[in-house]
Amino acid sequence: MRNKMPCCCAAALGVAAMVVLSGLAPENKFLFTDNFNNNVIGPVWDDVSVGNGVHVTEVNDRLQFSATGNTGVLSAAGLEIAPWGINIKRDFQIEINSTLNLTNVNGGKQVFLGLGLANEGDLAVWPNAGDVIGVGILQDQFGMQIGWITLSNGAVVDFDGVPITLTNGKIHIEFDKSNDELTIERNGETVTYEGFFTDFGAAHPDSPLVITIGCVTLHGATSFSGSRVRLDNFEFNGFKRGR
Repeated sequence: MRNKMPCCCAAALGVAAMVVLSGLAPENKFLFTDNFNNNVIGPVWDDVSVGNGVHVTEVNDRLQFSATGNTGVLSAAGLEIAPWGINIKRDFQIEINSTLNLTNVNGGKQVFLGLGLANEGDLAVWPNAGDVIGVGILQDQFGMQIGWITLSNGAVVDFDGVPITLTNGKIHIEFDKSNDELTIERNGETVTYEGFFTDFGAAHPDSPLVITIGCVTLHGATSFSGSRVRLDNFEFNGFKRGR
């Protein structure tokens, strides 16, 4: 794993659609969306929360995350796509709306909100098993940044981001296999992860890259309500692999 920049503190399925895109040959090219409007965590998503400190609920037509203050070194609440993952040998795009509006992330504490990606062939599981990457928002005592964070067995090993101030915005990520770059953008601010396939696909290129959407707390007791930490309107556009 590269050290580009050290961490600065370091049922039913909603209203969803899976539509094959015409004229884009392989049958695995498709568009999947979920706007979480039925307020029930459905069969496409599995709850893969870690620890007891962070919780996820599908309520108010969105995903809300709350923390009890008993979060410890690492706690996470997330939903993992159960039946399929990304074909990492092909281009893909993911979008999700995000809200992170906290004022109590102080000391060495961190809160991450966004998407986790882990290669199933590596036996990696977001966020605490093996080498994984998260793309989204990281907040600490210095403010918020949009970018990427990598973890190895639950420990932060690398991070790169740019400061942001808006609490609401759409996270857009795009992978270009031709130059092996993952681009992360939100409200006009952009960060790039170079060597994405090299780091997370080359060892097991035929294994699915599993998508998890969620929230992770690091380095201390953190509490917040679901009205302040939210995700909504998930969209995947690319090639899938069955799990």
